[in-house]
Amino acid sequence: MTLQKETFDFFNVKNNASYFGDWINNIDHYNKKFNDKVEGLDNRFVLIDNFLNESFISELSNNFPKDYDNKNWFFYENPLEVKYLNSSINTFPEPLKNIFYILSTNQMVNIFSRITDIEELEYDPTLYGSSIQSTPKYGRLNIHLDYEKHPLIENKERRLNIILYLNKTWKDEWKGDTELWDDNMTKCVVSQKIKYNSAILFETNNTSWHGVPEKLLCPDNESRKTIAYYYISPLTKKNNNDKNKYGADETGYRNKASFIARPGDNNKEKLDKFYKIRPTRRITKKDIEDIWPEWNKVDY
Repeated sequence: MTLQKETFDFFNVKNNASYFGDWINNIDHYNKKFNDKVEGLDNRFVLIDNFLNESFISELSNNFPKDYDNKNWFFYENPLEVKYLNSSINTFPEPLKNIFYILSTNQMVNIFSRITDIEELEYDPTLYGSSIQSTPKYGRLNIHLDYEKHPLIENKERRLNIILYLNKTWKDEWKGDTELWDDNMTKCVVSQKIKYNSAILFETNNTSWHGVPEKLLCPDNESRKTIAYYYISPLTKKNNNDKNKYGADETGYRNKASFIARPGDNNKEKLDKFYKIRPTRRITKKDIEDIWPEWNKVDY
């Protein structure tokens, strides 16, 4: 989904600070928090509370679509992923559309570059992968690394993830935590609960294992609602040791997400077959029929 020039230019020339919370005036503090070493975690991250001002976040939450049947929604339903995703940003209600444009402005790119110390950070004019996401009852997203090499823009890679939580109310027993795991996938280091109007920022690299692996137990009429936004940068150099590592191709880069099992996960033998497929393409109904025909999102 390409950004519309007229809308982008409108936001890019104005001061957008009023859309955000007070954190935007304390960048040095969040730079320190982002770079503070968390024991057992190699990649950097920070949680920003009150990410948007109260009026704007309420508009986003209230305008989140309730109809997932239209053609713009893609429904993943397989042993690794059960969720709805919509990347057709220019079709969103105005407030939801605008947040993607605001995050793309030079002003916000510079702010997140300062927080992360990623000097060559850029917005992605294609907004590839940026989306609104809804994870329903029994939904999940197994632990994975995101793609690296951008599929649409030559010599660019994903560098920074932002996940913004839109649920005004959520109970801990419904699950849905964002988990960050250590480099060797031996333990979960961070388990971030859903918190309205908070945003978690984390860098994308070969150690940024993350996901929402616990099956959601929310009521039928609830879902975990988030905005996902990604920044890019020029492609970094790889060495020969990166080839075929965690779904990387012969150039050393991942072109799609690469999934992995957690210690103690059940049905590992079957899941491993899906883990081998996913770095090359999406999982199909035929894959499920061939590998695990009895699988369903309720029981597994």
